[in-house]
Amino acid sequence: MSSRLPLIAVAAVLANTNPAFINPALADGCKPAPGMAASIDKFIDEVHQLQLVGQGSLPVADALFGFEKINAEGLRDLNARQPIQVTRQDEVNGVFRNVGPKPVIINGNFAKSSTFFDIPPLVTGSYISTPDSLTLIYDPDHAVKVGQTFLGMKISRTINHTVITRQRLSYFFDANNGDTPDRCYQLVVDN
Repeated sequence: MSSRLPLIAVAAVLANTNPAFINPALADGCKPAPGMAASIDKFIDEVHQLQLVGQGSLPVADALFGFEKINAEGLRDLNARQPIQVTRQDEVNGVFRNVGPKPVIINGNFAKSSTFFDIPPLVTGSYISTPDSLTLIYDPDHAVKVGQTFLGMKISRTINHTVITRQRLSYFFDANNGDTPDRCYQLVVDN
């Protein structure tokens, strides 16, 4: 009997223990994220303005703040999706919906790391909007996945919810509906 672990087991272990991928908040604080502050501010402002007027839409690309180096196929797939629909429910709460013709995987760079987003044909959820923050809570059956490729295998996690402030971006994966993020980024303003 060999003492070697199967390659898939090694990838799973690395994906679940690599603090840069899964949980930098627990390892040594949030990962610095230069270059995202302006696009995050824009997204918070856009959604809050739509919240104030009651409803509206915004381009899918605006929700991919900080995501860079998207290839031509990924851009084509994003452009085939309808705009994100935002509908107010009460003073701070609302719902969002995005529809596309097919599931798509968008490859690019996020916070200086090669990353992909796996977007189903229907993305739905709710949100909480304030002038300085936005929380997106995904419907588990219609949520986006985020991940990285390791040794040719795509390893991803389903986004449960995302807390976006003007200083920090926090992702909560799978069944994590608590207060401690699985992955977080401290926004750094470029000079």
